[in-house]
Amino acid sequence: SLLTGENRSATVVALEDSVVLELDRPTFARIFSSHPELAERLSKLLAERRAQLDSAAAPTEIASAVDSAREANRIFGRLRQIFGL
Repeated sequence: SLLTGENRSATVVALEDSVVLELDRPTFARIFSSHPELAERLSKLLAERRAQLDSAAAPTEIASAVDSAREANRIFGRLRQIFGL
C-alpha cells in the first residue's frame, strides 16, 4: 500500500526487537532508476502475496496463474505511473 497507494491489506507484528527502515518515494524512485528490473520483480512478489492473502480469506477459491500475472501487471503499471518508470 505504501508503494501503490492502495488500501493496506495486512498487518505485521515483529516477534522481537527490530530495526525498521523507512524509505520514502524519492528513495524508491532512485532505487528503481538504478535497478530497473526491481520494480517488475517486486510487482510479481506483491501479486503472489495478494494471492496468498486472498486464499487465506477465502480458501475455497483457487487463484489462477493468469490472475496472478494480471495482478502483477496491474501493480507494475501502478509503479510505473507513480515512479515514472
